[in-house]
Amino acid sequence: MTVDGTLRRNKSFLPEEFKDPKKPERGKPKFVFRKWKTLVSYKSGAKKNVILVSAMHDDGTIVNTSGHKQLPEIVDFYNSTKGGVDCMDLMAHSMSTKRQIKGWPMVIFFNILDIASIAAVILFRQKFPANRLAQIDARRFFQSEIG
Repeated sequence: MTVDGTLRRNKSFLPEEFKDPKKPERGKPKFVFRKWKTLVSYKSGAKKNVILVSAMHDDGTIVNTSGHKQLPEIVDFYNSTKGGVDCMDLMAHSMSTKRQIKGWPMVIFFNILDIASIAAVILFRQKFPANRLAQIDARRFFQSEIG
């Protein structure tokens, strides 16, 4: 399993040069490599400093994007996949099983239920494309069927 995502600057395990937003030069990424993870700090704009962690990328490869811009491969991969994550979050938020809970295991459990519900609706819509239920109606139907 691989992980790619952003981090906030206030994490205690980050190197000091990653915590200062003025440190990285614009367009020049800084990398830190540890056993199975890579950290990159990249400044794309005047005040836009991004810190990413990746368990999938193990080197500091720089790629050329369509706009003739050079980005670290980790940043390019994150940018190409974050739309799917945002879409999943939007779908899960529209009809969530989550409750106001303090225990983190239950929060994860309800999150898994939301994702499983979305996956089941996607499979249902692929199997029965003629059924023109709106997506929310399909999820509501599915959730009522499983109780």
